[in-house]
Amino acid sequence: MTIIHVGYPRAGSKFLQRNIFPHIKELSYLNYQFLENEDKQIVKEVLQEVVYRNKIMMDYSKMRKEINWITNKYNLISNENFICDIKLKDNWVNQATLNCEKLKELFPKAKIILVIRNQIDMIESFYREELTIGTQFTFKEYFEYLQKNFLLDIFKYSKVLQMYFDSFGKKNVKVILFDNLVKKSILKEFQDFLKCSFDQSNINFIKTNYSMSDSALRLIKFISKFMSKTGILHKDKNSMFYSTIKKIRNYEYSLGKLIKLRRKNFSNTFINQIERFYEKDNRVTAKMLNKNKIW
Repeated sequence: MTIIHVGYPRAGSKFLQRNIFPHIKELSYLNYQFLENEDKQIVKEVLQEVVYRNKIMMDYSKMRKEINWITNKYNLISNENFICDIKLKDNWVNQATLNCEKLKELFPKAKIILVIRNQIDMIESFYREELTIGTQFTFKEYFEYLQKNFLLDIFKYSKVLQMYFDSFGKKNVKVILFDNLVKKSILKEFQDFLKCSFDQSNINFIKTNYSMSDSALRLIKFISKFMSKTGILHKDKNSMFYSTIKKIRNYEYSLGKLIKLRRKNFSNTFINQIERFYEKDNRVTAKMLNKNKIW
């Protein structure tokens, strides 16, 4: 049995990869960052083929040999870009459709794990992440950009869920609400779905993703604007911009252990706008999951 966590960026992937998946007793978890060089290269190439390769250009015969090699050693695979790579900013729904088709072709009998998150929190998280890589949009500009390019549709979860239900069978798709990840009851959900057990002594339910405070983000925006106006390139991971951002993040993380850093939420205007945009789809999603509401 192959288990695939297809992810949604910013929806608990790191928490699952660090705190849950390594402690499932019956499953061998593939985390290619910790593999030896030869293994790592093979796995990395396969995962990149699924996420980035044009479907009609994929050599499925070759890939199945590599997949068989992988699944003989590992039966739990996690990649937060399997749904789509948000960084590509190019028709996320189309990416999600093609990636699902490729996964079905390569892992026809897989079980799927998929986590969904409240759209307000999701969009805010993406916006804050954009600021840390040099984007200078205001939130209003960022939201309008997402609307204009039809990128908000990827968070209409009913479409994505139906796609995976149709491809793998509803009983083989486990949908988890992001807010439930840090509850110990989540282990029972995994146990029922995967027929597995856990080494619970090593499981940490402390949240792993850390959201930066508004003061840190204002500082990052100032640095980004300064870098841009002075002509200093800051997209290089080894640049002054990124080393500065890394220091700010480390400072925020350390300080956040001592005090609760202030974080301003969106205005009610934007919250209402986002809620209205997803209201109908959230009702459909809730019905698909046999719930009165999802959040």
